[in-house]
Amino acid sequence: MSSKITIEEHEVCSVELDTGPSNGISRNKCVVCKGRSMCGISPCPVLSSIELKFEDGVISRDIISGKSNGLNIGWERYPNDTIYASVLSNDYSPNVRFEDGREHVFYRLSNIFSPYVGSSVPIEIDEGFKKMVISQTPMGVEAELSEPSRDKFFFSGVERAFGNIGPLSTLEVFGDPEIPLFIIEAMEMGLGYEQAIVKAYENNAEIDYISRLIATGNLGKPQRPMPSRWAKTTVYSVCSRHLIDKVKHLPVMNETSLYHNNYLGNDYVVLAFGKPWQFEIVERWLPDSIWTTGEKEPLYVHEHETYSGVSDQAMREGGSYYSSRLGACELLVREGVQAACLVLFSPRPGSSVPFGSGEMRRGVGGATLVDKFESEAEAVDAACSEIDIPRSTMYKISMMLSQNTLNRWM
Repeated sequence: MSSKITIEEHEVCSVELDTGPSNGISRNKCVVCKGRSMCGISPCPVLSSIELKFEDGVISRDIISGKSNGLNIGWERYPNDTIYASVLSNDYSPNVRFEDGREHVFYRLSNIFSPYVGSSVPIEIDEGFKKMVISQTPMGVEAELSEPSRDKFFFSGVERAFGNIGPLSTLEVFGDPEIPLFIIEAMEMGLGYEQAIVKAYENNAEIDYISRLIATGNLGKPQRPMPSRWAKTTVYSVCSRHLIDKVKHLPVMNETSLYHNNYLGNDYVVLAFGKPWQFEIVERWLPDSIWTTGEKEPLYVHEHETYSGVSDQAMREGGSYYSSRLGACELLVREGVQAACLVLFSPRPGSSVPFGSGEMRRGVGGATLVDKFESEAEAVDAACSEIDIPRSTMYKISMMLSQNTLNRWM
């Protein structure tokens, strides 16, 4: 009997998951881990079992011409790990559009090729890769592979998805990199990595760009390569801490506001209570999503921090916690208020494959106002109705709502 199931259906492709390799692993643990190999199995038996079946197929190539779209440094064997370049093929057309945003992500993914270099010694970044990384805008490249590419795709809760891999033989990068002045200043000033990250973020640099620089040791001290997922989580953490300091100096909101966003098939609901800064995220995973195959009821996971900060390094959430926290801070700064933010995240049916932690930040930060409430209870009811979560479940799970209940009782 086949253990493969279809978890997403789209116009351009279908997404299949082989449940065999993860059989017997507790799904309650999977929704917490989300690919961090807490089960001791590496690579993740869930994420590595995803297959994309494109309607028109993906052409295997040994020569790829296009524009560089980043770099990915592996983490499972760090510091002796694999470096993947990310090249967007010239065949990709930005004019192709789909009603469903996820369709476009998969279409783009089918046109991304990932020549790789394995490493049996601590990672070193060669000059061709460095030119790609430090340029703020994509650079023209031509990559020659020693073997034709394979249509294997990799997904993560932190990094962007990539695929079409093949061993790199030669890489030619055309032109000169475009390096922003503030990056040059940060390098010349010898800033520590946290100061350099904040300087780049304050100058509106993209998170992906800052993360690439940090991952390859090209921004701030200490200057040494690190896995891309560590770099990205570091950038989200540093930038959100920076904004939290700003939020704490804003006036506290007078009422409770409800915000909502549907982004890439995921629902993001933000409850902003008229209280000093706190943050909490509650995730709901419906049965038969990527992490809950075989379950009959939704599974929940949450993380919380007080005004003083998070105490356990967000072990239950990891990178997605810090990216959603940054999104919440950006929302509050945009609104010009301080509040205690409770984020509810729920992938819709058929939208459970992760595209990286960046979607959490954009989903939360891009939420728009639905309504304002004088009563916190009415706001919670409205939030639960927005994504059909039982009110009793929210009060049972949420630390922030439990505190409110205790305060009222006392």
